[in-house]
Amino acid sequence: DAEQTGLCSVVTRQRTRIDPDTRRRQILAAAIDVFRVTPYTDVSLQDLADAAGVTRGLIHHYLGSKRDVYIEVIRAITVIPESVPLVPKGAPQTFPEVIDPCVSLWLDMIAGFGGLWVDAGSMMEVGDVEISAILREARASLVARMIHEVPFPPELDEELFSAALNA
Repeated sequence: DAEQTGLCSVVTRQRTRIDPDTRRRQILAAAIDVFRVTPYTDVSLQDLADAAGVTRGLIHHYLGSKRDVYIEVIRAITVIPESVPLVPKGAPQTFPEVIDPCVSLWLDMIAGFGGLWVDAGSMMEVGDVEISAILREARASLVARMIHEVPFPPELDEELFSAALNA
């Protein structure tokens, strides 16, 4: 809607009140979409706000700075929800046969996040301690789940295998 105020018209936006958790998820989902196609250094807080349909102030209120948003994005994309099985339904239940569908599932997930994985990896390489910690935690969590969900041979030394996968 455009309102006439003196010599110029002003465009007013309809505001929608959303509960805080929903708004935070909305902003995070938009940020994931933005960072999926645009490197961190090329994204502004205004880009994130525009993508989410909110003001920069709301971005700051719910998630903080651009870096804080990016950290939350990395945290969100590196965790496979417990509700998503590592071994796809219908996959064979022997170790040699289950590896291919598991790796395919993981690669499909990485491909779905586009440049985010590359960007996060490059930030880790330049010494970003927080991103490195998030990626280490995600790997440790994935390894722990793998040991319990993937049908490894019973003679497998779980501690040794876990250490090798976490290295």
